[in-house]
Amino acid sequence: MRAAGEFDLADPTRRFDCENSSFHRNADSGDRPDLWRGTIGGRWRNARAGLRLAPHTEHGAIGPLIPDDRHIDAHGAVGLLEQRLERFRGNSHHHQFIAGIDPRMANVFTVTTLLISVPIAEMMFVYIATLYGGKITLTTPMLWALAFVFEFLIGGITGIFLGASGNDIYMHDPYFVLAHFHYTFYPVAIIGTYAGFTFWFPKMFGKMMNDGLGKLHFWLTIIPFNLIFLPLFVLGASGQHRRIYDYTNFPELAQPWQQDLRQLATISLVVMLGAQVIFFYNVIK
Repeated sequence: MRAAGEFDLADPTRRFDCENSSFHRNADSGDRPDLWRGTIGGRWRNARAGLRLAPHTEHGAIGPLIPDDRHIDAHGAVGLLEQRLERFRGNSHHHQFIAGIDPRMANVFTVTTLLISVPIAEMMFVYIATLYGGKITLTTPMLWALAFVFEFLIGGITGIFLGASGNDIYMHDPYFVLAHFHYTFYPVAIIGTYAGFTFWFPKMFGKMMNDGLGKLHFWLTIIPFNLIFLPLFVLGASGQHRRIYDYTNFPELAQPWQQDLRQLATISLVVMLGAQVIFFYNVIK
């Protein structure tokens, strides 16, 4: 909700600038284009508070699932609560690294950005410690829970590269940051939801979902997901940036191997979307 105010201001001014070449956009007349980016930066910073809140619902689903499958109490339950509170202390000014801010402030925001990884690492250790040494039953909910931990770890590790101000200058706009974002938010928005749904659905409605169909849906979602976004890390590291309609002006990005990775990601997306039919069929059958 805090982000809505900045968005209400930023979007009309952008439209006004595009139509009249004024306000922030006309730098020749002494206007400040960077002010508009700062407005959007404020919106994104406040929106990130919402992004930090969103994982808490999924941790609420994953947290009981793993101990329940192991029939033990969760390790470090108090620490898990503490890390959820600590995540709100993170800073999202790393989105301003390439906006012309003072490099000395960039160093400060690098530290605060990387500190976000501390409570996240604690959360991952709690889940792994709960799993350690036990006989894991690979039911459909547990597969989703394990995928949540694995995919979220990839997102967290790749975020360290983007948290360094010097490296972020190169990595900010390419597909690398796009892949990183999806490896953090996809586990939260999709994988955690499926984990919680398949775990709680029988308890809530007294109806068991077909485990075979559940596992088929799981693999046809997770494998294509990785085949979509792992290639984007490679493309991003090679300089592939977003919003390119025609590669005529970017021959260095039109290499055959790069196009093969794009096609692989596109085909995998179609497969992953098609696999969701299995889930809905499993629910209503």
